[in-house]
Amino acid sequence: MAYTRWTFLTWPAAGLIGLASMIAVGLLLSPRPTLQVQSVQIRLAIALGVVAVMVFKLYLLSSLMILAAATALGIGVALIARGDPHRASSKLSSGSLFPQHELETISGEHIRVPDNAHLVHLQFRRFAGCPLCNLHLRSIVRRHPEITGAGIREVVVFHSSREELLEQGADVPFAVVADPHKELYLEFGVEASPRALLDPRVWLPIMVGVARSALHILQNKGRPPKLMPTGGRLGLPADFLIGADGRLLAVKYGAHAYDQWSVDELLALGQHETRTVQLGVAPQRVRSAT
Repeated sequence: MAYTRWTFLTWPAAGLIGLASMIAVGLLLSPRPTLQVQSVQIRLAIALGVVAVMVFKLYLLSSLMILAAATALGIGVALIARGDPHRASSKLSSGSLFPQHELETISGEHIRVPDNAHLVHLQFRRFAGCPLCNLHLRSIVRRHPEITGAGIREVVVFHSSREELLEQGADVPFAVVADPHKELYLEFGVEASPRALLDPRVWLPIMVGVARSALHILQNKGRPPKLMPTGGRLGLPADFLIGADGRLLAVKYGAHAYDQWSVDELLALGQHETRTVQLGVAPQRVRSAT
């Protein structure tokens, strides 16, 4: 390649074009709440393109091609991660009646949901050994006395087989239900989507969860999950808080694989219902989140 005295300006110019593109995408998409996540994904892809331009210091045309490819990749990822907004019409909303179910846990116990003696926190997780699920459930185990003290019963569903869940250890103080055919997931509109792992908000929890799981495996305190887990790796979580009378008090469908209620949020929802019952106030919808 023949270099001219202006060659050294080409890659900085391309970098500036990339930065301007990031600003433009932010200004266009970020003000729209439904497109904020897509805005982050596209700008991150452009930023990676700018880094590549700075590292390789190519001619202007080649640099612009790299930026265009990075932008196209970001748009593609954003579209895939967003999924079909018209899917999952079977999703439940707070205030509706939760259908009566009798579920069998992996220990062979039969439980009823709703439970006429307790609030039920029914949560849908991913697969047996999922590092993100383990990371979240550790907080549930650690604060389980607080949860039961608030009159809430935990029931956790996985789209794995009973055998897979028992292999990963069943020493948890709450009910665990195997749903390898995803019958409950389908019934209650709990989805799987590439956005479960492509959303930037899940990347840090993934790193933390994988690191903790790897440490436990090295210490012989855990087993690695299956390479091809039952139900796949793209599941999204969901949380349902169900009243003793069968009303769905609150619901959250996760936007990514680590989008669920924290223990503090769960306790706050339970306390709200307890105060409502004590005051004799007519039942109200607490919250619905998707």
